[in-house]
Order: sequence, then structure tokens, then C-alpha cells
Amino acid sequence: MGLRAIVWAALATAILSAPVSENHAAELALTPDRGSAWMERGMALLNAGHLIDALEAYDRAASLLPGDPAPLTNRAAIQMQLGNFWAALDDYDAALVARPDDAVLMTARAAALARLGRYADAVQGYDAALAIKPGDPATIYGRGAARADGGDHRGAIVDYDTVLAADGGVIAALDLRAASHFALGQLSAAAADYDSALEWANGFKRARLGRAALRHAQGDLEGALSDANWILDIVAGDAGARFQRGVVLFAQGHFMAASADFESTVEARPADVYARTWLYLARAHAGDADPGFMAATAAHMDSGMAPALRHLIGGLDLPDALAAAAAPPPSATPPPTDRGRLCEVFFYLGQARLLAGDTQGAATLFRRALATDMHRFTEHAAARAALKALAEH
Repeated sequence: MGLRAIVWAALATAILSAPVSENHAAELALTPDRGSAWMERGMALLNAGHLIDALEAYDRAASLLPGDPAPLTNRAAIQMQLGNFWAALDDYDAALVARPDDAVLMTARAAALARLGRYADAVQGYDAALAIKPGDPATIYGRGAARADGGDHRGAIVDYDTVLAADGGVIAALDLRAASHFALGQLSAAAADYDSALEWANGFKRARLGRAALRHAQGDLEGALSDANWILDIVAGDAGARFQRGVVLFAQGHFMAASADFESTVEARPADVYARTWLYLARAHAGDADPGFMAATAAHMDSGMAPALRHLIGGLDLPDALAAAAAPPPSATPPPTDRGRLCEVFFYLGQARLLAGDTQGAATLFRRALATDMHRFTEHAAARAALKALAEH
């Protein structure tokens, strides 16, 4: 799962607030057709956390104040919080018609594009905002996150470097730079950034989970467990930490303990097909495989992964699973856009061969998972751990 290119500080700035009158409700009753009164009510509702009611107030304000960007911008910011990114983009587009050179609106619009997965468009939007407001840290930070989500981790690191040079205390930039270093296989640089982020804020969960995953990738399983347990000592049911601990316990061969963590993750996130797949694997290694459970999981997995899961439960032989997953021959280099999926496919197929007693076939597939260089993927670290275990036995 990837980085989130949204700059909430910029979105907050993009809300064009009107002063809230204490008697705005009564005033509104007297002047229901006055747009400014609806603006005041929307702001009061927004400040009180009533997002849906605030949205309705801004709808009314927008209808009464055509061409005014304020209700559109405020409504867009709420749509962002509600996850309605297309609606937010429409409002930002309309607001920019009235204020075409507003760099803050451009930044907010770029964030909406990033949330829609349109990373190249988002980067262009951030570039346009920076042409008007050069050096703005929030905009550069957003561009860095959009670049990272689009796979341009080197460009992202350049942006995070710029943000950190301007304000070394931006721990979110440290965390995201660490993730980009991690994705590029620059593990020592990633470790340094995660350590620095946690020195600034010991309780920064995302950085601690990131460092746990990094330590897993480095083979430091005890360190990874320490980070996951640190979170779980505070929030015992944290699904992310339970999943991360389960993966590490799995690497250590503690399959029953890993199963317990994956069960907890599935209870918290029933639709998480990855947690369900790892639960199946842990149970299978513990001698308690449930093909029915895995079949139900495979039905919800994307088409690229489904063949590997069907092979896990004996529903597809290995050559057909590889062909269905569009895996290139062993001598070929996978296309960059496919490497993440192939890392997963090779790892899960390797696990299937391992469970079938085919250690040589499993090792070949685990090595192919490593060859994708998808360092931040859980399956990449797990393939390395599996090869280490096979070599030890």
C-alpha cells in the first residue's frame, strides 16, 4: 500500500472562512436567501464537526452566491475529508475560474488529484502552484508525496530534502523520505530517517510501523518485534501493528502465534485479503489449512493475484498459475509497473510450493520475488526470510 499525497495544512488554509455570528441561526431564519448567512452557518457547523450539515449549508451558499469561490472551496475541503475526491475536484476547478492565480487553491486541487490516483496530474498542479508561490513547503511536501505515490521516489526525496532544509522539525517529511529510501533499497538511509523521526516524536505510529517493516527487511526480527510491541503496549488491538507482528512471528516460525495476530487483523479488517492470505498461510504451516477460507479470499483478490491464491489451494497447477499471472520467464526483467504484483505472486506461489514439500521450487520462486527489488513490500522481506530459513535447514 502506498504514501498519501494530501497536505491537510494546505486544505485548512484553503477554507475561506467568514466570521461566525453568535446569532447566525436566528439571522438565517429571518434572511434564508442571504448567502453570507449560510456561509456563517456552514463555518459554525464545520467547526463543530458536523460535516454533512456544513456541506448542506455550503450547498445553499453556493446557490445563492454564484461565482463566489468561498462556498465552493469550503465545500471542497469537506468533500476531501469525506473521501468524495471527484466532487472536491469539481469544486476546486470551479473556484479556480474565479481565482485562477490562487496558489493555495492550486495546491488543494493537486491534493484532490493525488487522492484520485492521478499522480502525474497532481505533480503538474503542484508545479503550477509553485510557479506562483515558489518555495512553499506545504506545496513541495505535497508534490513529494505525489511523486512517491506515482513511483518517482528519487524526485520525492529531492522534495523532502527541500522541506527538511527549510524546517528540520517536519517529522512527516522525515517519515516519508524514509519510506522512499526504503522503496529504493537504501536501507541505511531509511533507518536513519525513521530513527530521527522517532527521536522527534517517540509515539509517531506511522514511523514506528515503517521502522518495524524496515527492520524485518533487514533481517532484524527482534527489532521489528520491539517496534510492533511498542505500539501494541499502548493500543492492544491496533490492526497494523498486529499484522506487522504476525509477519515477523511467521518469519521466526511461530505459526500459531502469527495466526492469532492475523486473526485479530481480519476481525478488525474483514475485507483485507492480504491479512486473510497470511492467516491461511500461518494456519497451513501449523497443520490447520482451510481451503474453503482461502477460496473465499481468492474470489475477492484482484485478477493478477487470484492465480497464485488458487494455486495455494490446489485449484491451479504452477505453470498455469504463472501464465495466468502474466509472469515473465526467469531470465527477463519484469516491467516496473508490474514488479509489485509479481513480487506478491512469486512469494505466494513460493509458499504454495513450500507447503507442498517442494523446497527447491519454493526457493526459485522466492529468489524471483527478491529480483523484483520491491524492497518495501512485505512479501519481499518475507521471501528473504524464507530463503534464510531454507538455507538453515
